[in-house]
Amino acid sequence: MYALSLAQYLDTYNKPYKYARYLRIRKILSPQVFNKTSRHGHTINYTTTMTLTTASKGPAPIIEVPSTPALTALMKDLCAPSATPKSMQDTVHALTHQILTAAHTHDPTLAHTPTTLIPILRGALPMLVAAQPALPLSSSILTRCSKTKGTSDVAVEWLGRRPFPAAQDDGRLVVLDTVVATGDTIVQLCAELWALSGGTASMVVFCCYAAPAALERVAACPSVEYVVVGRRAEQCDERGYLVPYTHGDIGDKIYGEKFTVERPVVAAGEDVSRVMKGIAGLLVENGGAWRLDSEGLAIQRDFHFTGFNQAWVSGFFFFSCPPYMGYADRFDSRRS
Repeated sequence: MYALSLAQYLDTYNKPYKYARYLRIRKILSPQVFNKTSRHGHTINYTTTMTLTTASKGPAPIIEVPSTPALTALMKDLCAPSATPKSMQDTVHALTHQILTAAHTHDPTLAHTPTTLIPILRGALPMLVAAQPALPLSSSILTRCSKTKGTSDVAVEWLGRRPFPAAQDDGRLVVLDTVVATGDTIVQLCAELWALSGGTASMVVFCCYAAPAALERVAACPSVEYVVVGRRAEQCDERGYLVPYTHGDIGDKIYGEKFTVERPVVAAGEDVSRVMKGIAGLLVENGGAWRLDSEGLAIQRDFHFTGFNQAWVSGFFFFSCPPYMGYADRFDSRRS
């Protein structure tokens, strides 16, 4: 709380009347009224001194989906270590339907007014798929938020346009996220939306599984109207994981782990260029008798024998394809 004349506030901070809704006059001291024209051209009736404070806002309500055997079964599936990507997507779809039902009970206007859905990729994409048919007046804007475990630094990336400036047919913002552990991601997203809108953004948050402390942080954001959660976790542990555990990254469980090619291993002292030239001369396309295997990691050839006795040999053929390893070959044959 501080003492400041209204004209001084407007002139100093260059914020005319549109910001008056975020201020509240608490007490007028020495009420002497004057007329003054500010440097912005506004004629202001003001008192010599008045006390201004930022408008207070209580936390947004947190609505939890009522506990039922069906919800308990869905949460068990969500946290199952053996869940397949298809079963995870189906689980998130079903959880989203239950979240929407709870949201409609709290806010009956939701399905009848335009909404702009903002799924936090990649985990919330199945929520978007389930929510759009239930919200026929909805559009969507995609965002991807990245955060390194153990830090609170969140990078927000918009995959297309940003919600502000708003398009003519945009509606109420609805943020979707599957798992909220610390709340850092949604809090940062809400802060960015608040800044982009010039302090006018208002949004609803839907999440499937969240820590109690994270829900309180999200509900405290000035832009959040209310939060709907499928199930509260017991806590978020010191490593940033929800308890009970989801047994893996939620995105990996929904879509499968990212395919990665193992780094090539080259034998110490191996001359890779010499090996490549040597193997190239063995390939069929270069007049040789060998061909690459289906993965391109080795070379192979077929041998045809006239009878069983001729095929009874011991030994092996192996050539690895550079730059993965050095190569060796050995062929010992013995007639049985």
